[in-house]
Order: sequence, then C-alpha cells, then structure tokens
Amino acid sequence: MNGMRLKGLVLLAVFSWLCTPAHAETLTGIEATSMELVSKARAGRSTFDYVYRVGFSNAGPGARNVVGVVSSSAGSILPIDDRVDIGDLPGGVAVTSDDTIILRVDRRISFDPDALSWAFTGDIIVDGPPSDDDESLSSGHISTALREGKLYPVGTDVVLTVSGAQFSLGANEVTFLRNENLVKSLIVEPGSITAPNLLVDGRNEIVVYANDSNNNQLTFGITLWAGSHSAYISVVNESGQSVTANLKLRLADDKAVGVDAEAQGGVYQALNLPSRTVIIEATTAANEFGSAALIGGMDSAVTIEVRGIGDPSDIDNNDFSQGLSGWTIKGGGTVTIVPETD
Repeated sequence: MNGMRLKGLVLLAVFSWLCTPAHAETLTGIEATSMELVSKARAGRSTFDYVYRVGFSNAGPGARNVVGVVSSSAGSILPIDDRVDIGDLPGGVAVTSDDTIILRVDRRISFDPDALSWAFTGDIIVDGPPSDDDESLSSGHISTALREGKLYPVGTDVVLTVSGAQFSLGANEVTFLRNENLVKSLIVEPGSITAPNLLVDGRNEIVVYANDSNNNQLTFGITLWAGSHSAYISVVNESGQSVTANLKLRLADDKAVGVDAEAQGGVYQALNLPSRTVIIEATTAANEFGSAALIGGMDSAVTIEVRGIGDPSDIDNNDFSQGLSGWTIKGGGTVTIVPETD
C-alpha cells in the first residue's frame, strides 16, 4: 500500500512539473529554418489554406516550454493558426516541430516567405550542476512518425524514438500519460519507447517524461486523433449527376484535424472517423462548391450537392449606387431592395 501511494505521489509531482505554467521570457537566438508543406485546401476563389511543419534552430540558451508565433507583413498571407508549441529546445540544437501552422494565401500574389516573422517565448534554463530538485535537460530529442492533424485507426501503436541520446532502461524511468492517465504497458529500449494499441476513439493527448542514460530529462508531447468508423460520401451536381470533387474533411472539435481526398466519380469512403462531428467541403474543377456534416458512428453515408459560383459581374456596384445593375440571380429570380426598418 505504501509503495502504491509513493508511486502516485511521484506521478503527481512529474505531471505538475510538466503542466504548471511558468513566467515565459522572450527568447532570442531561435530561428525558423525550414517550412515543410503538409497539406493544402481551397478556402475561397483565389485563397488556399496551407499547413506547414516548421524547422527551428537554437543558437541561444536552452529553454523549456518554447512557443513560436508567426506573423505576416503581407496582406496576401494571413496566419490562421499562428502558434507552434515547440516544447523543450536545448541550445545548439535544430528540430522540426510536430505542431503545425496554417497560412491562408492569396495565390494571385506571389508567396514571399520573407514576409513572415517569428517571436519566441519560453523558460530559459539556467546553466549549473544538476541537483535532486533540478535535473539537467537532455541533449536528446524525442520524435514520432505519427503526425498531428491526421486521423488514425483505434488501437494504433505509438512509437517514440530518441536521437542524440539513449533512454534509460531503469525501473520507473518513463512516465507515459494518455489523456492524463498513466500508460503501464510499454516497451522501453535504448532508442525507442513503444506503447502498443494505444490510441482510443477521439482525442489522445500524450505527454511523456523520461530520463536518458545520463539521468537527464527528456520530455515529449503530442495530440493525436483516432476513430473506428467509416462513411461513404457522394458528390452530385445540381442535375443529380455524380461528379469528381476534391474533399476537405475536418473535425468540428479541431479544424486542423482531418483528411484531404478526392471523390473519384463522385464517391469516397472516409475511414478512421472518431465519434465526433465531421465537416465536409467539396470543390470541383468547374469551381462548384458544396458542404455537409456527419457524425462518426451515426451517419454511414452523406450526399453533397455542389453548385457553381458563377463568374463575377464586371459592373462595380457593390454599394447599389447604380441601382440593381449587375445584380442577377443564377437560374432566374428577381432582386429587390428592401428599405431598412428598425
């Protein structure tokens, strides 16, 4: 009984160390060195949302809980998701973050990466000899082949690998949390930690605290989504004919999570859907657009009707200064101006 209580106290202390907020400082010496395109999706007539994974290098002191925020000086580049949670970043180390940014780009204007600038905050690690209360941060880096923003099957193994160090194989050297619950079934090797059949339906927030072979701290965090449901998506035009379309599936809980796919011949089977609301947008080569929603596990099929936007009017009359000139309804109909009433 006493042993179980002691382990619980140790776990609570570790989790508190990971999650207790500290006063963040502005960091210098960190630079964004690369941008890896993960996916893109149409957002408007000439705008696209681009998801990027970013590489960083740190020429300054080591820091914990590092956060990078991107901004743009160009009106044609709008950061939709501007924050990257980098985590622990030792000095002299280059990493590629598992977190991503989303940029909405107007493709009518050439993309200029020099228009992007970054600001970084975090908790600077003060150099000094390690003690029982302040272990040293390992020079190693934990990563995984799994990526945030994707949908995985329930029961997927989570494999973490370490570079620049080796995991300690001693007892109680790894604390592995999924949704704040301790995961006990682990395979720990010098270069990897495997959590078999880990992912459950829905959100999987993973936090790992480990020691390397020199008793220095390694930390890692990632949020993964998984599901076991499937659904057939049909796309038809206004005449009811099946049409090929590009699909954008996104979770209502987290718009950065989903799938980009093509409904060849107007049909697509979506897999690994969690028990959540999924928003689906369909766009055809003829610039037709439609949307629908489904709930994983409840809706096994959904049909999206796409409709054309039509060519823009060449009459500049958005303020109705020319009456109704240029304002027409596709397919017929009458446009009227109704006086505003309080």
